[in-house]
Formats: sequence, C-alpha cells, structure tokens
Amino acid sequence: MPCIITEGVTDRLYIQAMISVLYSSEQPRFYIVPSKGASNIDRLVSIFIGWGIKYKVLLDYDGEGFKEYRELVSDLGIDKSLIVFVNQEEYKDNINKESYGAIESLISERDFSKLDTWNMWKDDYKNHKTIIANEFYNKVISSELITDVLTKENFNKLFDVLFDM
Repeated sequence: MPCIITEGVTDRLYIQAMISVLYSSEQPRFYIVPSKGASNIDRLVSIFIGWGIKYKVLLDYDGEGFKEYRELVSDLGIDKSLIVFVNQEEYKDNINKESYGAIESLISERDFSKLDTWNMWKDDYKNHKTIIANEFYNKVISSELITDVLTKENFNKLFDVLFDM
C-alpha cells in the first residue's frame, strides 16, 4: 500500500480527517506516516527505498521544507515528482514570505472557528497545534464538524497531486 510521508503528526491528523470526508471506503487507502519534523523525512525515505515501498513526501512550503527538499533531491537522488508541497507550488531557490504554506493553510478560517481549542489558543498556535489538530480530526470523524467548501476544495487539489501514484 502506498505511503505519504508528512512532516509531523498534525499533518497526518488533518489529512486523515479530510480523507474520511472526501473518499469512500471503496477507494484505495494510503498510509499516512508522520515524521518528527521535516529534517527527519530523509530517514523514512531511506527505509522506504530499502523496503521497496511506494511513497510521496508532503512538505510545508517554508524554509525547513525547502531545506529537506534540497537534501532529498541532492543527497538521496529522489525524483522531484515524489515531493509535493502543501500548496502545490514548485520549488524555488528563494522563497517569498507571502508564499509560505503549511497544512493549516488549507483549512478555512470558518472551520477553524468551529474548534474550541482554536478559539482558546489561536494566538499561541505553535505550542498547541497538535491539540487543535486532534480536535479537528475528532470532530470531522464524528461528523460534529462539517467542513466547508473552501476546505474541501483545498484538500481535493492537494489529494489530486498527492495520491497520483
């Protein structure tokens, strides 16, 4: 079964939640494998290469994502088509601050506002992002939170690229 390697557990939670919204159970499943930060993805990729597992890498469109992209391509010789940025942008030598994108940028402000944890900690998101992602996942899976059209469109675009194996 193909794998998607993400930078972390929050990426996995958001993706799993949106897979449950956008795909029927008859469609092929993907394992979502979280890394412990972008800088550790190369280790997982090395294992997957050794085991012959099909995979793609999902990176944030930021400095850390760009650094890992360069390492995967130059040090491991990974085909660029196996690396996807969350905003589906192409790699550039210099990143424009306005172009930054993380998995959270795919979720509408309206959907975030439906989360108690978001309303409590949005000003300190970095220190509470896993708790917020857990609430999103649990509410989506239980159908307590029905994601809006913008969130669905954003994840559909990502999944079109990510799941094309």
